[in-house]
Amino acid sequence: MKAMKSRNEGFALPVAIFALAMMAVMITGAIFTSRQEARISAATEHSSLAFYLTERGINETIMNWNPAAFAALTTFSTVSLSDTVGYGFWNVDVTKLGDRLFFLNSTGTVSRGGIMAGASHMQGLMARVEILDIDPPAALITRGEVTVGGTAEIHGGDVIPPGWGGYCTASTTDKPGVLNPDSSDVST
Repeated sequence: MKAMKSRNEGFALPVAIFALAMMAVMITGAIFTSRQEARISAATEHSSLAFYLTERGINETIMNWNPAAFAALTTFSTVSLSDTVGYGFWNVDVTKLGDRLFFLNSTGTVSRGGIMAGASHMQGLMARVEILDIDPPAALITRGEVTVGGTAEIHGGDVIPPGWGGYCTASTTDKPGVLNPDSSDVST
């Protein structure tokens, strides 16, 4: 007499293979997702760095503004300024639009990060140069008591500071050191 075969024979192997396949799909999905998150994080960081480079370019251009050089430009002519920092570089094109009106076009580019390098950001800024006509009547103007002590001194002699040659164009007329309505309020 022949023995009857069970219908559950060979059931464990297909279930085990299916379970391994499902685990492989889940692990692959987790690896893919984590790699995507890492790339998004790096891209966000590089985008922020490019923005900061752009801002740095504009700020350094304004901070080191050379009125003589920029005023000498003809209308709609451009001069380029650039600098490199540890993680990238910036470039600012200064275009003269009028006598005192300039357009600054800044681009910041990230150069670090291997395959992720090259992120860039661009922004523009309109800048108007205002010439201030400040003519104070004294070095110090006050309405109350003034006590000058220690090694402090107040001078009314008008002197252009060293290195400010092109920036100061006012006459060097001496003024009083302290201007106060009541001279008895001033003591040393």
